Amino acid sequence: MMITKSVPSHRRSVRLVLACLAATLAASPTQAAAAADDADVTEYKTISALAILTDCPSSGPAGLRCTGIVVRANSSKNSFAKSTALSVQLYDVEFLGPGFRQTLIGTGFSEVADISINDSLQRAAADGVIDVQTCTFDPTAPEPTCTTVRTIDLSVRWTGIGDVSRTHTDESFEFGPCVVQLGSHTAHRGASVSASIDGAPMGQSSLPQFAPRLDSFKSTQTVTCS
Repeated sequence: MMITKSVPSHRRSVRLVLACLAATLAASPTQAAAAADDADVTEYKTISALAILTDCPSSGPAGLRCTGIVVRANSSKNSFAKSTALSVQLYDVEFLGPGFRQTLIGTGFSEVADISINDSLQRAAADGVIDVQTCTFDPTAPEPTCTTVRTIDLSVRWTGIGDVSRTHTDESFEFGPCVVQLGSHTAHRGASVSASIDGAPMGQSSLPQFAPRLDSFKSTQTVTCS
């Protein structure tokens, strides 16, 4: 099971610089002089909580079937808006004797779930009812065709454990009459999890590479044009 994480691209920085440059060139001399004293600052921050949940035992006979679910809760904000999202991937797991086979049942996504993640990564909570769907894609159709295979009532609680690992980077570059400064802060922390689906308890994965965690990422972009 592969989990990927994306961060904002520098392409956003270039677009913002181009906009700033165009505005500066179009301004009158008086406006341009005033703009030189001001900096355009854009901030983006996202905090997320990840858990791999299962009702599977640590081992079992061939043919035993159980459920696994990947849960990610996310809270984001930028200089203009805030948003939250809860996403899931639901798997059927079948024991094969030695090893197991996992089959994706469907995926789900909700922007109206109740999500709270504190900035210090001490705790997080997510509650929501999510339709798990499977979709087929037809290149000739404007939208995919999706079917709800299951609706789940999900409740997850994360508690941060151990130290918070932090990294910080800074860079700057010139673009025409503008100077762009980029700063990023990332933080990671392990976590323990308690969860339920439709009221039935779910445990966390026993595999170290799928341990629950809490993450945060913050970027600041400052554009100053002369």
